Amino acid sequence: MLLRLLSCLAILVLLAACAGRQGEQPLRLAAALEEAGTPEAAVTVRVENLRPGMQVEEIRLTGPQDRRIAALPESYRTLRGERVVRQRPTVGIGAYGGSKDGIRPSFSLSLPLLDWSWARREDHAPRAVLARIPLPEDYREEPEAWRVEADVTDVAGATLTRSISAPE
Repeated sequence: MLLRLLSCLAILVLLAACAGRQGEQPLRLAAALEEAGTPEAAVTVRVENLRPGMQVEEIRLTGPQDRRIAALPESYRTLRGERVVRQRPTVGIGAYGGSKDGIRPSFSLSLPLLDWSWARREDHAPRAVLARIPLPEDYREEPEAWRVEADVTDVAGATLTRSISAPE
């Protein structure tokens, strides 16, 4: 009876310890209109979930007749997020004994003694890039004709282009 209870407990602990970590978040593009109605009006663009090695090449507004307005180079800012990495207890399974006495299964559970929070913080991932694009004069006439686009190069050198509707 005790062996069955220990076996069930070990299986539950193994399932909890082996739970897969969350997958990588997809590249995300967000835009907001700031200072609308003023001469300083602009679109603020945020490219999020950049993985290590990814580089934002260009952020731009694309309008009618394929008109392109690039973000101001001095407006680019890189933001680094904070990720909490969970340190889970470790589980060990083993057996000892021989043919005469039979085989006895053993289970062990290891917990960190000094850090009971079971988490550490890493400052390097994920990343985001912010940029500011000044609005052209004719943007107000037809805001739905404009799109916000971002070109991102990944580690392999392939260029990904993400596009969303411009804010109104």
